[in-house]
Amino acid sequence: MRLPQIFTSLSIGRKLGIGFAVLIILSVITGSIGLTALDNYADRGDVVGLVGAMETNLLQARLAEKSFLMEAADDDLAKARKQSAAAGQIAESLSHQVSNSTDQARLATVMDGSAHYGDLLAEVATTQTSRDETVKKLEVDARKTESRLSTEDQLYVASAALKQMRRSERNFLIEGDDKAIKAFDDANSRALKSVKSSFVDKSVKEEVSGLFQAYSDSFHSAVDQVRKTHTLEQDMIDTARSILQATNDMKQDQLAKMKSDHQSAIVMIAVTMVIVI
Repeated sequence: MRLPQIFTSLSIGRKLGIGFAVLIILSVITGSIGLTALDNYADRGDVVGLVGAMETNLLQARLAEKSFLMEAADDDLAKARKQSAAAGQIAESLSHQVSNSTDQARLATVMDGSAHYGDLLAEVATTQTSRDETVKKLEVDARKTESRLSTEDQLYVASAALKQMRRSERNFLIEGDDKAIKAFDDANSRALKSVKSSFVDKSVKEEVSGLFQAYSDSFHSAVDQVRKTHTLEQDMIDTARSILQATNDMKQDQLAKMKSDHQSAIVMIAVTMVIVI
């Protein structure tokens, strides 16, 4: 006997009973789906809150980093490293709460990036100290050369070349002009040639040439330190940006899913109410 025939042969009481049973089953199913969506909504709310805290820590780390780069204060360095480490810890905690492979990859970026960022901060601090010491030595060597030349009127060409070297030095250290390096070296070559062809005593020639060479060596050491510092700072900035980008992407994705869960919950609960009515 076919199902429609079986159903039509049933009494009205049984038909009503089956109908109510089906309604109850549908109500339970749709209600369960709605409650599950609400649970997902709440869970995503927790995740979004943690991601927001992670983002806040990273932004605070960047503010402290910028302050450190401008003022070289140890407190700013310590704060930047502390906030970065806190963001990494939150990311590690979140990695146990999310299963999405994309979010796991983003959290890995934050964890690895935060650790690398902290290491770069420490390395930048060390390099900045070396750079500052090198620049101080550069100034001392320049002043020694200027002082010695001031006692030798015959070395006026070398004195003029030294002034050009000083200008080139400032152009590089202040403006970061790479062309200033070649200008410095050209002026140094002119100075050494003029000293060599001058009529001063041999001992004076050797002394002044040695001073120019020491000044030149100090300048190139400063160039190396400045470039190394700049490279590390740029690496640090790029790392911070990639961490923040991963955090922001995860935040926006979770907010979108949170909105979707909320809408699904509302729809399912509404359907349940309609069925019950």
